[in-house]
Amino acid sequence: MQPTDDELMQRVANGESDAFSLLVERYKYELYQFVLQRVHNREIASDLSQDVFVKIFQAAGQYSPEGKFRSWLYRIAQNICVDEYRQRCRASILPLIQIDGSEAERKQQSIGPSDNLEGDPAYGLELKELNGYIQQALQRLPEPQRTAFILCQTRGLTYQEIARIQGCPLGTVKSRVHVALHKIKEYLKECELL
Repeated sequence: MQPTDDELMQRVANGESDAFSLLVERYKYELYQFVLQRVHNREIASDLSQDVFVKIFQAAGQYSPEGKFRSWLYRIAQNICVDEYRQRCRASILPLIQIDGSEAERKQQSIGPSDNLEGDPAYGLELKELNGYIQQALQRLPEPQRTAFILCQTRGLTYQEIARIQGCPLGTVKSRVHVALHKIKEYLKECELL
């Protein structure tokens, strides 16, 4: 049986580096994808993901297993992404949010032969184009709505987990996700895709 995240964090706090390696292996891809969706730059996403794990390692002794480790991980990641964004804005560098077709490419690759779409290049093109429109719609959302929507829809977190990550009431998260979805639908209607 695999140790829980809380058990691993307790072992990390006791100085077991192997336990930390297990946590990194367990979450590195998921965390990287979350950060990449926020910054849309692979190199920056990789650096920031490493920063998240460094912070987790440094704070292992302060970790409280009362909450979920995953929520704590995303909260740290969100804060690091916000800090990075602020630094870039201060430095007058272009905004971090850019359209990235990687999500559409992954979805296209995950389509199996049973879907009868494997050899249809038009489908792949449509999926990539739709993803581009969705990314544009996401860019137009205020940061709290965008983050809540991404955590809910692409990362599968519950409203309660998102509320812990964003440090706000459960009703606020529900509202943010609902409004974000409504705005995305409206944008897709404006683009005559719905």
